[in-house]
Amino acid sequence: MNTLFLIIQSSLPLILVSSDGTPVISTDEKKEEICRLDGEIKNKTVLKAGMLSGQLTHHKGVKDITSCIKRCCAHDKCHVAMMMAGKCYSVFCTDAQYCEPKPAPVETHHTNPTVAYVKRGDISFGNVAVN
Repeated sequence: MNTLFLIIQSSLPLILVSSDGTPVISTDEKKEEICRLDGEIKNKTVLKAGMLSGQLTHHKGVKDITSCIKRCCAHDKCHVAMMMAGKCYSVFCTDAQYCEPKPAPVETHHTNPTVAYVKRGDISFGNVAVN
């Protein structure tokens, strides 16, 4: 996999983008803590405990899951990027079971619920399949 480097001159972390467009973030201080997509982006999926799955941060102005993943990686405490009804949330999972994915109820499909797990170093919540 080729990695393209997008260099940003600011105090924000260095943002890397892989050849498939997946955002990858590394900070200058902690090169070993690269943040990247962990597994597949899961469409029509919600978290087991819903909006109570952990600490949520709403990111205004984010309109797609790729940008939401970038925001999640830029946020120190984020395990899951979540989009619902055009809104992006970073989720800091307080309990691994709460952050397990599950199929979204059919009545919510019009809101396009999507989750994407990120991995930072060895920390990952994304190794659970949707049942």
